[in-house]
Amino acid sequence: MTKQTKSAPKKDKKTLLITIAVIVIAAIVIGLAIYARLDLSGSLLRSKTAMESPNFKVDGAMMAYFYGNQYQSYYPYLSYYGVDTKASLKTQTYSDGTTWFDFFLSTAKSSVTEILALCEGAKAAGITLDDADYASIEDNLKGIEATADGYGYTAEAYLSAMTGNTLRIKDVKKCLELSTLALKYRDSYLDSLSYTDEKLDEYFANNADTLNGVDYLSYTFSSSSFTTYGDNENPTSTAAEDSALAEETANKLKAASTADAFKSTLSEILTGTLEADEETVNTALDGLSHEHASKSSLASLNADLSEWAFGGASAGESYVVGKTGDTSFTVYLLTRAPYADDTQTRNVRHILFRNTENDGQYEDDAKAKEIYAEWEAAGFSEAKFLELVPLWSEDTGSVSNGGLYENVAPGRMVEEFNDWLFDDSRKPGDHDIVETTYGWHIMYYVGEGEYNAWQTAAISALQQEDYTAMVEEKSALVTAHDKVMNSING
Repeated sequence: MTKQTKSAPKKDKKTLLITIAVIVIAAIVIGLAIYARLDLSGSLLRSKTAMESPNFKVDGAMMAYFYGNQYQSYYPYLSYYGVDTKASLKTQTYSDGTTWFDFFLSTAKSSVTEILALCEGAKAAGITLDDADYASIEDNLKGIEATADGYGYTAEAYLSAMTGNTLRIKDVKKCLELSTLALKYRDSYLDSLSYTDEKLDEYFANNADTLNGVDYLSYTFSSSSFTTYGDNENPTSTAAEDSALAEETANKLKAASTADAFKSTLSEILTGTLEADEETVNTALDGLSHEHASKSSLASLNADLSEWAFGGASAGESYVVGKTGDTSFTVYLLTRAPYADDTQTRNVRHILFRNTENDGQYEDDAKAKEIYAEWEAAGFSEAKFLELVPLWSEDTGSVSNGGLYENVAPGRMVEEFNDWLFDDSRKPGDHDIVETTYGWHIMYYVGEGEYNAWQTAAISALQQEDYTAMVEEKSALVTAHDKVMNSING
């Protein structure tokens, strides 16, 4: 549920994997392709190896499943690219002489390469699947069968419709076993990584532009706000005159060198020059402040602005984006020069009751309140909370570890979640129900994290580097058999 993506909460380490295919249970059954060579039993594909490593292999039928996963993930958008989903993808050009079949096969190949590389890592580390892993796999398979049955299909017919190839449940089971083992090793590997303070300091020194941020206030004057009108409601001022007034007003605000002066000057301009009402003024003042903006985020607004802010500007200096004749002028007041965010991270547990708008089952907070009352009856104990998480939480990213998110930096969660967690009055043991766009969260504040915000960002980046290097090294053990892969229907 990071603020950037506005998705449900996920541990940072869960986002490091490049692409690992997991089970796709489609909301509708999609018919794939026109089959020129449909293998009615699937035995031909199943008898041939598509990709392999020293200790693991993916046969043609399994590869068809991974290919189908890639296709299904893109399916809702294909019409925008002019793809005819009722015709063979092998006859439809993607780019530079390649087809859409080539595209999806390439992404599936990359995914399977990573899976096999991680499985080799698991083999070397002595990591195997346990009873809980197999139980989870069986639950996924039952989910496929239930979904297929809901549409009046057998599981095999459903899988064939989704992938364009004859598949059996046993093919998917083998795919899930490999994927689950890969994920298990990935998590184990990431958990094993640690970095000294010296290493983190070194990373910061080499990546200051990425980790540093600035605080600023900003406001935009539009030339249209200065247009005057006659009794017939036709403009009596020219575009050039409106632009000149907007520029003049922006420069007046630019003269303010403190946050208080910026706000008071803007308030005077809005109420006086622009005759704004109180609500408009308050809304404008509430939206002025921006904290720890990165160099890249400012560059997306204006490259020169970014270079100014990170190139030696001091707090109290201002910058105007806009030139004579433009239709808008934005004033930026730097309130804090580039700095590392040393805000202490925080640890929190939650139980998510996902709303119906996000594929959940709850239309209101009634169930959240019911479970909250059950927890209250147990004295709001952490032990009871840990008991409730696997029974009720719909956040797959944290349910396996008691709903816990560790070392959460400010701004990493959606607004309501973030505001509750980083309230200045927050203390260990605090609890509440918080509503976000995703549903209702029973919150339990654990305490401060081990790292501050910039250290967490550095650790995440270093993990990504080490993980990528590890996968690349082990990927050298993987062999692909293109002839077999190209025999998949698509």
